[in-house]
Amino acid sequence: MTPARFINFFEPESSLISNQFLPHVVVLASLISPAIVFEQSALLAHDASPSSSGVSTLNECTTVHDSILRFIGETDWQKLKQTLPEERRELVTKLVDCAETRIRESRPLRLTFICTHNSRRSQLAQVWAQTAAAYFGLTREDVLCFSGGTEATACNRRTVEALRRSGFVVTETSLSPDVVGETDNVGDPANVREPDSVGEPGSVGEIAKDNVPYEVSFGEQHPAIECFSKVYNQSHNPNTQYVAVMCCDHADQNCPVVFGATDRIAMWYVDPKAFDGTDRESAAYDERNLQVAREMWSAMGELAQRLQ
Repeated sequence: MTPARFINFFEPESSLISNQFLPHVVVLASLISPAIVFEQSALLAHDASPSSSGVSTLNECTTVHDSILRFIGETDWQKLKQTLPEERRELVTKLVDCAETRIRESRPLRLTFICTHNSRRSQLAQVWAQTAAAYFGLTREDVLCFSGGTEATACNRRTVEALRRSGFVVTETSLSPDVVGETDNVGDPANVREPDSVGEPGSVGEIAKDNVPYEVSFGEQHPAIECFSKVYNQSHNPNTQYVAVMCCDHADQNCPVVFGATDRIAMWYVDPKAFDGTDRESAAYDERNLQVAREMWSAMGELAQRLQ
């Protein structure tokens, strides 16, 4: 048996060797060629590259923090989708239909979640969509998720706290000055505003100070998700060939044209901001966070199955 043939035997997709025997194969491989072990261990330890169908070659649930899975409760996307209200199931199906069409045309599929301030709902949707995609074996060569607003404010601290309560590891980080507060694709610095808790419009310099960037981690095997407020088509985000998912009615109704988007899907969520400063604040954010989580989980699970 040549080393090349042995590598083919070792591929997780292969029907020749069941996954339960892979540890024994590694031991045998180490006796033949250490290079084989290095090559295949690297494949198994990291996000897999996409197969010809656009699905991860591992094509099975990848490591996500247990605390995140406990927050969702049900990780079987089919069972989860059946628990959604009928109108929300229809929206999930519409999103999956569009995503499947676009990912079969070109990869990666790029989803940009949009709400007015890019501070709450669109941030949650970006994080959960990327997390769910990874869980179901869709790598970032398959699906890339972004978020943006019609104005830039800040990723609200209550959003960050809700993500932490649901099991994500969230840390403050830094971005280069040409990214934070940048609006070159929009052309009007007036679109950059202070966080809504401050009230009055601010300068680019002020938003650079208050718009704290975060790294959101959902698993040690995966790169963190960058979260900060931005206008939907500034250079950190794609400005062509992406699917726009409108997460709030205000942005959807007041943004008649989403520049560069191939498709536009209205998937509105009620803003938890109404409960800021009340005794129901945390509960309201957790409720919205869970709704977004379950819908993105259902969508990415179904998309991954369709692409098998």
